[in-house]
Amino acid sequence: MNISRTKITAIVLGDVVLFYTSLFLTLLIRYRGEYISALYSLVYQHLQVFSFILLPWLLVFYLFELYREKNFKPNIATFTLFAQALATNVAVSIALFYFFLPVFGISPKTNLLIFVALFAVLDYVFRLGLGQIFVKRGMRNTILFIGDSPEMATTIEFIRQNPQVGYSVNKWIQKEDDGFDHLKEMIERERINTLVIQSSIIKKSSTVKIVYQLLPMGVRIFDFVDFYELAFKQIPLKEIEENWFIEHIRPMGPLYAFIRAVFEKVLAIVMLVILSPIILLAAVAVKFTSRGPVIYRQERVGKNEQLFEIYKFRSMRVDAEKHGAQWSAPGDNRVTKVGKFLRATHIDEFPQLFNVLRGEVSFVGPRPERPEFVADLKKKVPYYEVRHLVQPGITGWAQIGYRYGSSVEDAYRKLEFDIYYLKNMSFVLDILIILKTIKTVFVNEQ
Repeated sequence: MNISRTKITAIVLGDVVLFYTSLFLTLLIRYRGEYISALYSLVYQHLQVFSFILLPWLLVFYLFELYREKNFKPNIATFTLFAQALATNVAVSIALFYFFLPVFGISPKTNLLIFVALFAVLDYVFRLGLGQIFVKRGMRNTILFIGDSPEMATTIEFIRQNPQVGYSVNKWIQKEDDGFDHLKEMIERERINTLVIQSSIIKKSSTVKIVYQLLPMGVRIFDFVDFYELAFKQIPLKEIEENWFIEHIRPMGPLYAFIRAVFEKVLAIVMLVILSPIILLAAVAVKFTSRGPVIYRQERVGKNEQLFEIYKFRSMRVDAEKHGAQWSAPGDNRVTKVGKFLRATHIDEFPQLFNVLRGEVSFVGPRPERPEFVADLKKKVPYYEVRHLVQPGITGWAQIGYRYGSSVEDAYRKLEFDIYYLKNMSFVLDILIILKTIKTVFVNEQ
């Protein structure tokens, strides 16, 4: 479940206030007495330096999803995530200070250590306090669910396990004849202020008439698909039909398409130049440690189901598919020793930058699959073909939101993320996906 923009703004402001409070306390602790007369000068000087890292600091918190309500729960998972984000911020701060210290003329090594310790305590306590506020607020945001889909059951369980998301499940009507005729009276009696109805039910004319009467009561009414998207950032396939795509999927705007194309070409060239030493070393390692070509070419399905050859560093034995095409899975014994390293570090993906330059692949989009798999998945996964409405990508919303896929079930779940991307695609979302992809290279979330 995502926090509203107003609440995100308030939380970010809280982080900013604690950021500068920690800095001021750091200077009081470090320079108390000896440099008290120069305290104003010290504060001013350090403000410039630490303000330089404030925006990267907040961006890292966002990439680690520390502005999502589910991560305000007081458990070990939240603490671990907070610690990982803090460690990343320390690394980023040290790197920025190292490269730009000559501009500021100071070297805040000890001060940075004290500052991080103070900020860690203050901000974590602040977040635990907010989590309790969210729980209390959720007790007042009572939901009535109407429907019987497995996805609705999953959503209800998620809310019950995470009261800090700001809702509480008051009642769940699984069948229309289970008190549905007395909906208005039930809502008044149970003091329900949010109604979530399964899509197939809310579309019925009889249901619409009943729900229409609830408008004067101030009840928030959600189609379950919209609520599920809000909660999980994916679209529930079992809850939508063809008309949903007609209403929500739009062609890429010309301005967005132009900016995206220029940005990708420039970024691909820059990355090829910067990564050229690594690319060269990887090529040598593949060449001299296993038999076969350095670059592996494989046919994939692109936009509008056009076929193209994707480029990757070969990470498997040359006879890996002597028995035909098959899914790759973690621990696959067909992967070479060097290939394991290349895959773990994603270096095997670097040659795809040439696919970007050729206009066959984007940086962001649904991952291109092999035609053998696509033919089978189109039969087993509903609406699978819609992922070919846009150019495939090196990374995508499904790649950062779901584990490595190696089955039809995985393809089904990843398509729910891909459809979310198709509905919400924008330049800003593309940038966020790229940044989150970079994060996953250094932080294993599985």
